[in-house]
Amino acid sequence: MNQRYPLPEDVAIVEKQGIAIEIPSVYVAVGEGRTAFLTVRGVALYRYALKRYGIDYDIGAIRVVKDVTALNRRLVDARTYELAALVRDDLTAGRVDPREREFVKQALEGTYESMDAAGKQYEVCKAAGENVYPMPGKRKTALDERG
Repeated sequence: MNQRYPLPEDVAIVEKQGIAIEIPSVYVAVGEGRTAFLTVRGVALYRYALKRYGIDYDIGAIRVVKDVTALNRRLVDARTYELAALVRDDLTAGRVDPREREFVKQALEGTYESMDAAGKQYEVCKAAGENVYPMPGKRKTALDERG
């Protein structure tokens, strides 16, 4: 079977969820000593994914499972960066719900602790009612300065 182009279901995998770190055996055959080679279907899938994310990689250089895992990590990172850029665009264009905005900012740029705090703040505001929105940061007022 000479399969030059990926199957539609393989394209759907790349577009909807990306390449998984652990790849199914239909794409990669593992031999003794953890050697690995791409199946015909795997070659078509990886060529598509590499082109899709703009990564230059020689898939003929794959010899062991570690090579496949390293390539998968590069593809996962590329997809993550692409999705983060789309979310940043939505954030700056105002397409993110004001209640979720701080959580999204912290998920993109903050720490786990700040993201957790923003998530808790979101839950409190959501439980308080539909007209309650978080106020980012504490603002000083004249009353605060007087004590």
